[in-house]
Amino acid sequence: MPEKVTDEPPDGSGGSGDAPATAMPAVGYLTLLAFGVGLLACCGGVGTAWFGPGVGPAALGLGAAGLVLTVGSFALIKARGGDWTSRVPPPDVPPERVTELARRYQLGEHLVSRTGESPAGTFGVVLVCVAGLVGIALGVGWLLDTVALRRLAFVAVLLVVVTVVLVPVALLVLPTRKVRTDLFSHGLVHGTRRRPRAVYWHEIDRIVLWIAAQGKLFGGRILGYHVRTRDGAWLRIEARPHQRSDPFGERLLAAAEAARLPVERGGPYYGEWRPRRS
Repeated sequence: MPEKVTDEPPDGSGGSGDAPATAMPAVGYLTLLAFGVGLLACCGGVGTAWFGPGVGPAALGLGAAGLVLTVGSFALIKARGGDWTSRVPPPDVPPERVTELARRYQLGEHLVSRTGESPAGTFGVVLVCVAGLVGIALGVGWLLDTVALRRLAFVAVLLVVVTVVLVPVALLVLPTRKVRTDLFSHGLVHGTRRRPRAVYWHEIDRIVLWIAAQGKLFGGRILGYHVRTRDGAWLRIEARPHQRSDPFGERLLAAAEAARLPVERGGPYYGEWRPRRS
């Protein structure tokens, strides 16, 4: 008998609901970036006062600017964060290639769509982080030459190591292509814009809910839906863990229950850090 998932995710936060699933707007990401820059500026002010000549205009100015930026961006996140993650998106019309494929395979009525994050955007965030780390490391090196404090060398070396490790890890973890998934009453269409693939529900072997580790960012929430087809392929669909609900996931699990498909749980919450290959 196939396993049915009727309980909530481990943290009880729920992985689906009625609110439309949308990604945060650009202003949301810019506000988060401003919050991070403000924290770095505060740390820079404290570091300048501690390692440098003492509390002076540079330390006070840097710390004050960082505090204002951090408090202001945090207040904006508290005031508008709910609107950023619960906006009603415009109607999502499947591309012509997806529509033709669904008509050819007679997949029935279109239900809901999910477009993955752009790899260019996510890699851009990584580049910004790397640039910030490099800038901090250069600043620490400048302080080393200016105040001749060797205890800062550990900080500089640590930042360089983090920078060197961050890029290859990002290349392995972040998506390398933008993938779209459209659910229909008799199956789904998944793939890139140029190479979509149609799959009937009875051609799916199982669905694995990929859940975040407890205590981490989005702890206990669904990070993605990994669909295993009977021919051995894995179709990986992104979730929206930053939102309270995910209607796409709700539709997908409802279709899985109707088709009596096994639904399993995996991911970092269960000690699985790498996606399944078989």
